[in-house]
Parts: sequence; C-alpha cells; structure tokens
Amino acid sequence: MNRGFIGALCLGVTFALLAGCGEPQNQTAGVSAVPRSAIYNRQSAVSGIRKHPSGDDLLYATTRSSILMLSYPDGAITGTINKNRGLDLCSNASNGDVFVLAGSYIYHYTHGAKKPKNTLMEPSSLYDFQGCAVNPSNGDIAATNTLTNNNTTKLLVFPGGSSPPQLYTDPNVRYFLFCGYDDSGNLFIDGIDYSDHPILAELPAGSGTLQDISLGVSADGTVQWDGEHITVENTTPPIIYQLAISGSNATVIGTTKIRNQTKTKNTPYALTYIYDNVVIASEGKGNRRIGYWNYPAGGKPTQVLSGLLRKNNHFLSLAVSP
Repeated sequence: MNRGFIGALCLGVTFALLAGCGEPQNQTAGVSAVPRSAIYNRQSAVSGIRKHPSGDDLLYATTRSSILMLSYPDGAITGTINKNRGLDLCSNASNGDVFVLAGSYIYHYTHGAKKPKNTLMEPSSLYDFQGCAVNPSNGDIAATNTLTNNNTTKLLVFPGGSSPPQLYTDPNVRYFLFCGYDDSGNLFIDGIDYSDHPILAELPAGSGTLQDISLGVSADGTVQWDGEHITVENTTPPIIYQLAISGSNATVIGTTKIRNQTKTKNTPYALTYIYDNVVIASEGKGNRRIGYWNYPAGGKPTQVLSGLLRKNNHFLSLAVSP
C-alpha cells in the first residue's frame, strides 16, 4: 500500500448544496462559481464490480448519482456507494478512511467499505457541510459549512473524529470554501472576505484562534499540502499555486497549470487532488473523464481514464484512499 504522505485536503463545492438540502447559493461578485448545472440528474454511473486486492490504493470519485471506487492508478471500477452519497469527500492519508459530506452529515467509511462506520452531524442542522480535511497525525476532522439564511459561516473541528466539534468563526471572512492540513497539523482555510476578495485563514496546531493571511491570487478550489508547501487552487481554468507563508502573508513561489487531453470549446472547472507527484482531476468535455498530470509540471495529462460513466453523467470531487 502506498503510504507516502500527501497531506490531508479538503474537497468542497462552491455554492452547491446536496439534493433536497436547500437551494444553491448565488454567485458572489469577483468569485468564479463552480458550475453545477443539472447536478441532481438521476442518471446512474457504471456499477460493474470486480474483486480487488485488499489494501491497494483506491480512487474515490463522486458523480451526480453515486461514488465510484476505482483501483489506482489503473482505474478499474471495484465498487460503488449509492447511499449516503455526497458531492464532496476527503481521506485520511494515514489509514485510508474516507469521509463523505452529505448535507449536514459526515459519513465515515473505512477503506473499500460500502457502508459507513460512523456518522458525524453539524450540531445545529442549519448548515450543509461544504468541504473537509483530515489531520493524519491525530484523526481530527475539519469541515467548513455553507452560508445559509444569513447564518455565520463556520469551521468545525471534530477532535479525533468524534463529537462534539469545536466551532471557529472569523469576523473578516464572509464564507469559508476549502481547507487542508500541513505536515505539522496546521490547518489552512480559503474563503472570501466582505470585500469579495480571496482570503486565507490559518488555525495553528494547538491554537484556538484563526489567523488571517493575505492572499494575492484568486482561489476558489482545494487547499492541499503537496509534501513541501500549502497550495491553493483556482478552478477555471485549473491552476494550482504553491505558497510560501510567513506571518500574515502568502507568496506564490510556483504555479501548476493543467490542460485537457483534447481542446474543448470551454475549459471546465476541476477540483484537483495531489497524490505524491501526480495531480488527479476530472477532464475533458463535460468532465466525464479522469486525468493524471505530472506534478508540479502540469501541462497535458499523462493518462486519461474514460468509459467509466454513462452519457450525461460527470465527475465532481476526487480523493485517494491509500
């Protein structure tokens, strides 16, 4: 089993709620919204299942109707999760556990399991979870929630993956988007301030207070640890920025741009996932394929997985369970 530390990341969906859980949020000026047209179509994904050697890496891929479990890196379908399915998920790099966000619930799956081991809940039930991250050093689960009915956006941290969560707010943040832990257990969260500018907040390990960091690039995608740096992403077109953080400032020291295998009229959004030296993201027209790119080089994909979905379905978020 590949146990190379990739850091935890948070995969979330901007301005989109799960079916039956509320209406999507309006796009904020100056922020690129992740397209979610017809995301609740009931078109099913391919559900073929074959036996898979226990302990091998699995690539979890959310679609509009289910979550596919694929062998990594070859991409053979090993199973599907149709219940408790969500648009977003994150994984624990230390043990392969996967956490699926569905409305105000977080469903905890062990590696390869189709039924959840445990369920966590947003205490007030007034919010829908938007993205999550797992601290592999102690099992803490961090999750952002959506801004609904003028409620204050919050960061929740479930210590060791258990309830009740610790709640954090930031008076300078209008809403949180994505989050990710570095290798020291520091948590970074991107979001939008009240001037509609991107902002990065940090919850230092062992601290109970969020600290704001000036962010000079557009970022509405994932926050990840690439083994050396915290990264943020602009989803359209997909660009990953490597950051050097000093005090309250973040400096871009590297950029990774990924391109489709073939030219398309419109460049689709992509929520990227960094695994060792590979970027994994949805790819191609309609995001119906999955691509692998060299990291941090980017460019064109080195491998593309196709034929996994039926027509009119597409991929959303991705995470590897090692």
